[in-house]
Amino acid sequence: MKNKRLFLVCALICLAGCLAALGFRRSSSVHAEPMPERALGEAAAEAAGELLDNRGQVLVIAEAAADAVQNGPAAAFESALRSKGAVSVAAVERLKPMDRWLRAKTPGGSSCSAGDFLMALQKHGQADAVVSFVGFPIGESAELTALRQRGCKMIAVFNSSASSELNRAIGNHLVDLAIVLRQDVAPSTDGAAKTARDYFSRHYMIVKPN
Repeated sequence: MKNKRLFLVCALICLAGCLAALGFRRSSSVHAEPMPERALGEAAAEAAGELLDNRGQVLVIAEAAADAVQNGPAAAFESALRSKGAVSVAAVERLKPMDRWLRAKTPGGSSCSAGDFLMALQKHGQADAVVSFVGFPIGESAELTALRQRGCKMIAVFNSSASSELNRAIGNHLVDLAIVLRQDVAPSTDGAAKTARDYFSRHYMIVKPN
């Protein structure tokens, strides 16, 4: 009888320990900072603030996704932008992603269609800047020309430096600043990145028209 009680007590202690460990893991995962998303969002906010002299309205274009990781950069951007003087978010347009086979035709290109991208721009012509987390899927157009002539700043994030859309956007001065995912992670003597800024420096680079 004593052995059974002892076994039961040990089992309960083990169960309590497992539950506590599981709760700690969940708590840690909830409070853990999503470094890649935060790094990208904060860098885009800093770039927007500099281009607008820390005043004006920004249109954010992101992908409509249920995945919190994909939505993370736009959310981090909004959070970081609140500290950039009088810069505010005019609107957030979440665009439907293209089919995978269409995206495969343009490796490193935009995740959304040019038509949807243009419609988002047309809806918010009052914006002083556009920050696109879906790349820059369009070439020269009347709508884009009008925005550029009005002084609207363009910031776009590209998921590859080997992208024809990136080359076109930079070569034709269609964007003021491109944030580009590096093909190879930049070397570091300090080991793993400890801050969002460190992570950004290692995994992304900023490209501007000449």
